[in-house]
Amino acid sequence: MTLLSADRITRAHGDRVLFRDVTLGVQEGEKIALVGVNGCGKSTLLKTLAGIESPESGIVSRAKGLRTGYLEQIPEFRSDETVLDYVFRDDSPRVALIRRYEALLAKLEHTQDEKTQNEFMRLTEEIETEKAWDYEHEVKAALDALGITELSRKMGELSGGMVRKCAMARALVGDTQLLLLDEPTNHLDVDAILSLEELLRRTTKAVLMVTHDRFFLDRVCTAIVEIENQTIYRYEGNYGYYVGKRAEREELAKRTDARTESILKKEMEWLRRGPKARATKQKARIQRIEEMSERDRPGENGFVELSVKGRRLGNKILECEHLTKSYDGRVVISDFSYAFSAHERIGLVGPNGSGKTTLMHMLCGRVSPDGGILDPGIHTHFGLFDQHSSVLDLEESVIGTVEHYFGAADVGSGVLLSPLQLLERFLFPSKMHRTKVGLLSGGEKRRLALLTVLAKNPNFLLLDEPTNDLDIRTLSVLEDFLDDFPGCVITVSHDRFFLDRAADKLFVLDGRGSVEGYAGTSSELLADGAPWRKEPGEKSVPKPKKAEEAPKPSGKRKMTFKEKREFEAIEGEIAALEAEKAGLESKMSSGSGSREDYAAWGERFETVKREIDAKTERWMELSGIE
Repeated sequence: MTLLSADRITRAHGDRVLFRDVTLGVQEGEKIALVGVNGCGKSTLLKTLAGIESPESGIVSRAKGLRTGYLEQIPEFRSDETVLDYVFRDDSPRVALIRRYEALLAKLEHTQDEKTQNEFMRLTEEIETEKAWDYEHEVKAALDALGITELSRKMGELSGGMVRKCAMARALVGDTQLLLLDEPTNHLDVDAILSLEELLRRTTKAVLMVTHDRFFLDRVCTAIVEIENQTIYRYEGNYGYYVGKRAEREELAKRTDARTESILKKEMEWLRRGPKARATKQKARIQRIEEMSERDRPGENGFVELSVKGRRLGNKILECEHLTKSYDGRVVISDFSYAFSAHERIGLVGPNGSGKTTLMHMLCGRVSPDGGILDPGIHTHFGLFDQHSSVLDLEESVIGTVEHYFGAADVGSGVLLSPLQLLERFLFPSKMHRTKVGLLSGGEKRRLALLTVLAKNPNFLLLDEPTNDLDIRTLSVLEDFLDDFPGCVITVSHDRFFLDRAADKLFVLDGRGSVEGYAGTSSELLADGAPWRKEPGEKSVPKPKKAEEAPKPSGKRKMTFKEKREFEAIEGEIAALEAEKAGLESKMSSGSGSREDYAAWGERFETVKREIDAKTERWMELSGIE
């Protein structure tokens, strides 16, 4: 049964068309992810389907009696309302029953008067009559999974992470058939993400969500819809299936564009001969040439490789001795000591509120420790990418923002790209360069903030929740960039896919002040048993080995992502060089050509031979790696 359908809908943001004539349907039980680059219109499409916004053209149809749950990126609430009132704001009869039930349960914890007990008995009978106990169990499971236990607290007293959990619970507990979720994993800690993942896998409700969490997407979704070049492409499968099929589509688009380019060359030649454009057919032909010239080419919205040369690190990078930090009498960091080495990739993991951001801000000097010594090297230059993109001036233009930070960089030995080139590589085409920062989408602001950090040419990067609001394509390029970054990197992230790529050792914070090293990935840590789930006194880190004391790997190491790409390409490169070598041999034995030709052919022949030897040696080296 079709729950919701969109027929040829179009939406624009100012003069910019986000998507045009889009048709999409959601069936019962489907779990669909919306993906695409920041600013392509994912959140707008979700709001349009939810009925919050209206399309410029086209129709959105909903099944009769359809009830939807909607999770917005920034939850709206009244600071004086309780968690109970916020989470159970749905006005359906079953939700009203459970809201009264939860309220009476909380009341019975403080009073056992006969009136309250009688009211509770009547209510349980009513739930029995309405056959709502199964629903009550679903609601309780959702609240427990998200760690929502204090229903009487005021919403204004909660942290941002807990507000997000309450908003997620509100969408889940509603008496609905369809969930529309905008970035459901943003600002959730890893335990909450795992619990939410399991809840959505088990639910019979249909789900349409915007997410960039690739593990989450791969394990929950049965279909992926991508917005690109104002249209949509649907893939029936999980994230792994989507990656393969998208690559096939891009290859087909490139071949089609090559044929179009060939036709266009012939048409442009006809146009240069100056035909008189009086006839209707000639006018139509000229219009067709103009349309072909202005077409979107494959890869125009894709990322080009980012190239930034890091500053040189000195012998001393950063040394910490016995750092401590407390807030309101609660110890956040206790007696932390560490001497950072060149090229380290460290991830900070732990539950929300455990002190990850505090530790990161202490390391770069933004927050002062209560005690201990922090001693950075004289050549250490920090670059902090924080959670809030607070460095951006909303009234400044995109190009003005980049020029401001680019001017602070050492162009001679730092960034190798001009401001315009940087913007192109960060998916800001020329038509957006004069746009005010305040008019950008949340993801576009995050992308611009990241660009300003990299443009200052740091050699010690600190990334605080870098995956929030960044699209998958941006994340992939950032991961590749970090593979080659010559300095140190510290990352706070609950995105398991990103953290597995960006960190080869972890600092584990248990929320009670302890910071311990772990030699392994975040996925391995979770498989071993997250230490913050243990009670005080239990062994905290499951594998008791400090990160700095990690044993050297034995046997074959695994290929990096960059090496895998190199290995996949190198055979074709060797074949091309062999073909060129054979062609040069043929030319040199043909007897034709001048003395200058033979000199050039001979010089190139020796160069090609050296390149073949070098690439063959590299192929043998790579083939020996797992």
